[in-house]
Amino acid sequence: MFLCCYTSPDVVKAWIAPARAEAKRCYEAALTRRPTLRGALAVRFDLGDEGTTTRACEVTSQDTVDDPELRRCVVEAFGAVVGPVESDCGVRTITYPMVFAPDG
Repeated sequence: MFLCCYTSPDVVKAWIAPARAEAKRCYEAALTRRPTLRGALAVRFDLGDEGTTTRACEVTSQDTVDDPELRRCVVEAFGAVVGPVESDCGVRTITYPMVFAPDG
């Protein structure tokens, strides 16, 4: 996880907890279509001064997930991340890597 303006990784994890939960739901839905689906995906998103996400996209160089719907769903989830208002910090760019693998 990389930030342009330093914020504790534990704090960032709290901000993105809802997006991580939604990404898990996205993956579980993808498993109903493709039970052996696995891979890695990183999402880069910008938090603006007001604490809302201003941009979210996948980091294609780190993407090994062969499911466009899963990628879209995860990026959309991270597009809804809300952090604290920190006008003195400016835009914070966060890259969050994930690995998806079926249980067992």
